[in-house]
Amino acid sequence: MDRRLSLAAAALRGSAAGLALWLAEFLVLFLKKLLRPTLWFYLPVKMLAAYVIIGAAAGVLAWLLAAILDRRKERGPEKFRLLVLTALLVILGLPYLALFYLDSVRPAISWREGLWRVDAAALAALVICGVLVRRIARLLITRGRVVRASFVVLAAAGLVLAAWQLAFDLNSLVFPRGKGAAKREPGQANLLIIVVDALRADHLSCLGYDRIRTPNIDRLAEEGVLFTQCISQAPWTLPSLGSLLTSKYPSQHGAEVQVERLDTLAVLKSIFDWGRLRNSNATLTEALKKGRISTAGLQPNVTVGSLAGFDQGDDFHLDAVKYSNLTLESGLVALLPETAWQKVYPSFQYARAEKIVDYAASWMGRNVGNRFALLTLLFDSHEYYLGRVEFADLFKLKKETAGAELVDLYDRAVVAADRAVGRLLGKMERLGLLDETLIVVLSDHGEEFFDHGGRDRGFDRWYDVGVSHGQTLYDELIRVPLIMRLPGKIKPGLRVDAQVRTIDVMPTVLGLLDLEPPGPLEGTDLSRNAFAVPAGLPAFSESVLFKPEKKSLRVDGWKLIIHPESGREELYDLRADPGEQTDLAAARPEALAGLQARLREWMERMTAERAVREERRELSRREVEALKSLGYIRR
Repeated sequence: MDRRLSLAAAALRGSAAGLALWLAEFLVLFLKKLLRPTLWFYLPVKMLAAYVIIGAAAGVLAWLLAAILDRRKERGPEKFRLLVLTALLVILGLPYLALFYLDSVRPAISWREGLWRVDAAALAALVICGVLVRRIARLLITRGRVVRASFVVLAAAGLVLAAWQLAFDLNSLVFPRGKGAAKREPGQANLLIIVVDALRADHLSCLGYDRIRTPNIDRLAEEGVLFTQCISQAPWTLPSLGSLLTSKYPSQHGAEVQVERLDTLAVLKSIFDWGRLRNSNATLTEALKKGRISTAGLQPNVTVGSLAGFDQGDDFHLDAVKYSNLTLESGLVALLPETAWQKVYPSFQYARAEKIVDYAASWMGRNVGNRFALLTLLFDSHEYYLGRVEFADLFKLKKETAGAELVDLYDRAVVAADRAVGRLLGKMERLGLLDETLIVVLSDHGEEFFDHGGRDRGFDRWYDVGVSHGQTLYDELIRVPLIMRLPGKIKPGLRVDAQVRTIDVMPTVLGLLDLEPPGPLEGTDLSRNAFAVPAGLPAFSESVLFKPEKKSLRVDGWKLIIHPESGREELYDLRADPGEQTDLAAARPEALAGLQARLREWMERMTAERAVREERRELSRREVEALKSLGYIRR
């Protein structure tokens, strides 16, 4: 019985040690959050259970080691076991912390191999140092009561902190009020832009999809204006969102190529500012700031964070992506298959839609008296396969065996996104903001599910296999939903079938809010003449995600896609062939020639502008500050 009680006590001590480690890491990351409020701080309390379990296991292991090292019972058994537990935790814990928190260690040790090597070395060191531990035990065991009391205090603090985190979201506690924002006067509208990442237009019930219902987005369409033919300027997030915020094409605003991913942060790096939104761009948020409107951005997509320049003009910008994780969180990713840890912990990398909605409501609540503009991005529809399919395996799937399953998973994610939109509308209604806010719902791009084949479609790239996005300029990727609602200025039930572009959103929003554009824009104010949009707006799109580069022109019911590297051209009659299955480039030379001329003229203009821009390369913010400090630029 004594042995059982002793073993139970060892397990309890180990659990207390696990709590202490969780508390220490919590405080370290929370300090980072206080120093940088724009970082997302999210440590799920359920991970506390993992620390407690691991700690209990370490306590039992320490009990066994103590029994082996002190077989003669020369020491006070309980105090000695406590000492061995402490030594074990120190020997095993410090390498873990070093492995995951010191950048200098990461390049030298791979994650999977590093964990096992560090553990093996630590256990070997413990055995080798067993004799030494026995000799110094007598010097330290007299402090056993102090150590035990410390464990109790740390365990209690951990439990209190866990309960506090359950009751409050620490991110919301640091959301600021807008700086310099004007009080909203009667008749003045706020702005809310909801970007549902990777949402196909033809998967909304308001646009004719009958497999699922999207009642909340449908409601906005019924109470506002629905654009049925909105074309994105790029088939993936970075350049598309750049065009939304600048009313410029990707070749102009610079956020066009994701050059390199660094570590788990996936930070964008580039040469000549490719891959980030250039500082010289006049963004929508900067134009809103000039109108004394408080601005904020809440988004969980790492490619369009503040490090990529998408915080320009924001009073507050929250990149809801995890830049720091607990040790055990990182260990889960390193040791378990991707689908396993995604099921256990789907929010490992980014904030789910329900969190973004809560943050948006919290920020709006703190700024309810001011005129504000908020951009939110819901990311779950982008990651629709989490927990079911590993990302790398997406590119190995075949239409015959996986196409229907992927569509089902995607549709569930679209329904969840619609529910999130509904929750946000409900929170706005309770705040009295729903009818006082211009609401814009759209997507940055669509998603493909073998709509144009797989590996058989002729593109010799491992990633270009008919799923995901970013690789083609077919309509399943560049046709996106666009809905606007503003009582008093937008007549309910409007439906615009004329083609529009995402570059038109910025001038339209500024027009509806009675604000001046910051300069010449590529887009058009769609709200003129009560949304009587003229026919024939040309939609140019481009894709340069991984190569090969592609350009397209969609106008007057035709679509021309050019592959500059190979010289291949595709021509589709969208009225007769909306699925773009029959290439008419050879059969309709007269239609091809006219579109060729317009597309190549636009491409030449983009190339000429790029040459001028690179010749007079802009200075970065850091370079400007350095020159100011040296007196070369007056403040």
